[in-house]
Amino acid sequence: MSKEKFASAKFSDFSDLSELYRSHSGAIYKGKFKYDNKFYVLKEKKLSELGRAKDVMNEVKLLLQLRHVNVVQCEGWFRDIERGTLFIVLEYCGGGDLSQIIEQQKRMR
Repeated sequence: MSKEKFASAKFSDFSDLSELYRSHSGAIYKGKFKYDNKFYVLKEKKLSELGRAKDVMNEVKLLLQLRHVNVVQCEGWFRDIERGTLFIVLEYCGGGDLSQIIEQQKRMR
């Protein structure tokens, strides 16, 4: 599917939102996109400085080029002007993150 499907998206286009993580530079959310009813992970990046915005766009370009079965896919990105942020839209992996899986395997031996 085309990466442009998120080009005109807004944060409000996602429902069932839950915050997974927060840091000084933004947050990570899980949410359902209203146009395809699929869950995605939204990586929020605050764009307060011009140099920072360039770094974020370099990250987006790199993520869009990665193609491997063991790498979470970047599905696209969008800017939310009202929030002053850029969102990187990532594939949602329902099994948890790698850290959780490693800890679970340690407990199970």
